[in-house]
Amino acid sequence: MKTYQFSDLENKITSLCEGSFDRACHLEDVQMTISHNYEGREFDYVRLSDMWGTLNRTSSPDYGVSHTAMKSVCHRINFPYKFWAHLDFVGECVSRNQLANNLLTNSDDDVLLRFNSERNIYGVNSLHYERINHDFVWSLLANNEVMSDFNIVDMNVTHDYLSVKVISKNVQEVDDVGVGFIITNSMSGLRALEIKCFVFVLACSNGMIVSQGSLGDIVRRVHKGSKLSIGAQEPPNYRDPKFWQISDLVGNQIMYARSRNFKGIVIDKISKAMETPILEEKDTDKVKNILNLTEKEKAHYNKSLHNNLPQHGRTLWGYVQAATEMAHLPPFEGTPRQEEIEQDAWRALEKLSVS
Repeated sequence: MKTYQFSDLENKITSLCEGSFDRACHLEDVQMTISHNYEGREFDYVRLSDMWGTLNRTSSPDYGVSHTAMKSVCHRINFPYKFWAHLDFVGECVSRNQLANNLLTNSDDDVLLRFNSERNIYGVNSLHYERINHDFVWSLLANNEVMSDFNIVDMNVTHDYLSVKVISKNVQEVDDVGVGFIITNSMSGLRALEIKCFVFVLACSNGMIVSQGSLGDIVRRVHKGSKLSIGAQEPPNYRDPKFWQISDLVGNQIMYARSRNFKGIVIDKISKAMETPILEEKDTDKVKNILNLTEKEKAHYNKSLHNNLPQHGRTLWGYVQAATEMAHLPPFEGTPRQEEIEQDAWRALEKLSVS
């Protein structure tokens, strides 16, 4: 079983957050332009027409823009992002930008722009967007007195998506299953801050996320707060009492995730899944429906079934293991879809197991 040091997570988060800054502005101040790299390839840039001097970062007003930020800009001016990408593909970037800039100039929307240290805008959010950065998530873990009882078994750290999965090393391993929690966040507005219980199968390094109301509670904090004023923003300080409350809730969930009671319930549910046969096509369809698989995803799932059923038999456990294996392979690994599949795998285990 591969594990990561907490210092590895700290270094990744520190590197990501260091040098970042935020500014609230009128959307009409944003204009689209194009730049070329050394190979002559075109890249989208945002030009902050009348406020770049006050940023005091460089003499250039141009900033790179992430896909997530660009999608947000398109949404705010009612410009379909697929059409935006298509015009780029057919070489109509200049005409596309002229149209977009006309829409931006006539917009009365205000936005929060989130910049990283490399002159890229990674988030375009509402002025009511509450900045809960990954460094706050790290502090929740670093300041918890029982975190030494856990190992990190998986982590993904980007502006769009933070996911940290940990399992307890304090509870004796039974039936090759570890229990712990997953904590997730986004700095670009794609998702809330959440912590959920997590089940980890040690032999194959696959996992399941326990659904809300199943075992324990899900701690969830959406990024919504008081309206920000136009201009440069001070870094978030997390001094508001609501952040203390988040810290307490996360601490309680961490304590539950290391409890023997949680471990015992998980082992019981997995044992029942091993005893539940999936023999008829209608039973297979029930599993696939709970997993919410698209037609394209079903092809990936069928490959994983081919790998897992010889080992686990035509049981619900074999079908669940196939889903979690699929979640850890391209194109799902390291994406929010991986988390969705892992959560649906637990739902299938709960709903279809013999009573």
